[in-house]
Amino acid sequence: ATKQDVEILEMGAQVISRKRGYKDDGRRVLLELHNSLVPDLTGKPLESATAIFVKVLCERIDERFPAEEESSYEWEVFDLCEYVKFVWTRASTIALFGTYVYTIWPDVEEWIWRFDKHVKTLITGMPAIFSPRAYAVREEALKMCEQWESDAEKAHAEGDFGEDPQWDPYWGQRYVFLTISAYLATNNTSIRSWRSRAALFKRNGLSAQARAASHIAFLWG
Repeated sequence: ATKQDVEILEMGAQVISRKRGYKDDGRRVLLELHNSLVPDLTGKPLESATAIFVKVLCERIDERFPAEEESSYEWEVFDLCEYVKFVWTRASTIALFGTYVYTIWPDVEEWIWRFDKHVKTLITGMPAIFSPRAYAVREEALKMCEQWESDAEKAHAEGDFGEDPQWDPYWGQRYVFLTISAYLATNNTSIRSWRSRAALFKRNGLSAQARAASHIAFLWG
């Protein structure tokens, strides 16, 4: 994130000390993000995400073990951990982030596990010259997440909405994103929380880079 992004995020955050010249204009990004968890990840939104997760999970299992071939199955040995990662990652990603991400980033599943190997290195803040591979994995995701958000906003601006109010193929689950135009068009609380994360970040002035970084963290998590 940029220096300006960090200053915005720091407002209202619990920190050990404040630097000289600290300014607080009342923005509370982290608090608002935390408060959106209950309405957006319980009840109908959670039921919708769970249903999509189970549907995709079953589809992936059926692809690997077709029902029509059940009578001809033979014993085989395979890596159960890798298989669980294979089916679980796709189901989780689609349930939370939609299907469009696979259009522009078809190897996003492989990226998640590459990134997972480098998270500790990135958290240390070690210069890129000492860990170029870790930073290359992160830069790939920053680029793709910025494009993904931009494409989804454009699609919604053109009226390309999904049929499910809790989930759509571009933005995924309602917690992940909110079309900013919908937020600006009304002060209705239910609309305000819909696709809440992206709207919250944009409304508080966070840059595209900071928003992409947040998408990366949530996608990996």
